[in-house]
Amino acid sequence: MKTPYIIIFLMMMQICIYAQSSQTIKLDNNKVKSEAINPDLQYLFPDFQKGQVFLKEGKKISCQLNYNFLTDEILFIDANGKKMALANPEDLIEVFIGNRSFIATDKGYYEVIEKGAISLAYKWTCNITEKGQEGALGITTDAPGIYQMKQISFDARTWKLDVDKEALVTVKVTPYLYFNSKCVLIKGAKEFLKAFPSKKVEIKSYIDKNPVDFKVEADLRRITTYCNSL
Repeated sequence: MKTPYIIIFLMMMQICIYAQSSQTIKLDNNKVKSEAINPDLQYLFPDFQKGQVFLKEGKKISCQLNYNFLTDEILFIDANGKKMALANPEDLIEVFIGNRSFIATDKGYYEVIEKGAISLAYKWTCNITEKGQEGALGITTDAPGIYQMKQISFDARTWKLDVDKEALVTVKVTPYLYFNSKCVLIKGAKEFLKAFPSKKVEIKSYIDKNPVDFKVEADLRRITTYCNSL
């Protein structure tokens, strides 16, 4: 069977508020396999957790779940004990893994950190970059879309990179505001002012009196909670 390839553009994030340990991997003929990447650099949880999947059609499914941010897939374990990926994310309202919430968008899955009319959400990203180089490596593929079936078998995958050298694998988390079914990258106060246009005066006053570091999680939670209280 031909090894599947998928297209991923791994970009260095502008704002990083969390980073796990990194890993150096040696490429074999310009390729790296998912099984060669440390689990903590691709799975959000060390083990599958109790979870619930809420569908737009009104159904709720309870099962063991995990999030793989290397492939940006929510995984579950089927009746035969096999790892499968949730299909058709456009049919999902929300996914709970343990007590953590995830939403599906056309840009992939986001974790909801503070829920409200305007929510604070995180995008987990696994970056594979050439060691010693800034920026990310392009990954090419000839595989069909990964969401074409109701249930997709999750098997080891291989990515073909543009260089035949060592690569560095890292994980980064980037904060976004989620509203009107869109995720907007948080760069500073401007995004909050745009999200709450009728409350600009109050938000500016609050930030003046309570400075916000937009790279610190506690500050992002605080300003999001305040804005939603207005």
